Amino acid sequence: MKTFLSIICFCLCTFNLIGQKMTHQQYIKKIIKNKINGYKKNTDLSLITNKNEKKIINKLEKDLLTLSESYPYNTLDCNDEYFKLCLDTCLIYRFNDIMQDIDPGTFGCINAINEVKRSYNILLEKYYNKLLHILLEKDRKILVKSQLAWQRYKDADAELIYLINYDYERGTVFHINAITDISHIILKRVFFLYNYYDEIKFISENER
Repeated sequence: MKTFLSIICFCLCTFNLIGQKMTHQQYIKKIIKNKINGYKKNTDLSLITNKNEKKIINKLEKDLLTLSESYPYNTLDCNDEYFKLCLDTCLIYRFNDIMQDIDPGTFGCINAINEVKRSYNILLEKYYNKLLHILLEKDRKILVKSQLAWQRYKDADAELIYLINYDYERGTVFHINAITDISHIILKRVFFLYNYYDEIKFISENER
């Protein structure tokens, strides 16, 4: 009887792990598809062709699956928000590397880093809305006020960054530096919003 139960338990665990892995693969395929489609739609200089698209997708899937398998928590699934954020940011980094490998020239790099900035803005909107939704209704206006203040701060810094890199440094290569610096400001805000969202979610779940 014990042997039979052990076999049942083993089978259930195995099926669960297989299903879990497939869930990861499905999520990875989904975000890569969204990334490719978003890039094609929002860039005037698409470096993705029918000839290289499959190769790009395969590279991205391999890298994200490697990250997925190295994730330290055995219980992770696609409801794990930190896991999603890790995959999303890893995808942005790797896609940028691949695009710059395809066209390492100045304009190719500007095109790639503009895609990084666009992708960070998508994550920013995602976690702003998640945090807004989880706050009590009476407290949401504080987040709205905070986000508007941050936007003014980012725009003011962007004005200074563009001034130095465009008017003082000169040369198109410094355009890459400018867009990169602004992208880092956005990414910092993404993690700021995510951390508070995660903290409030944890508190609310443990109060139930």
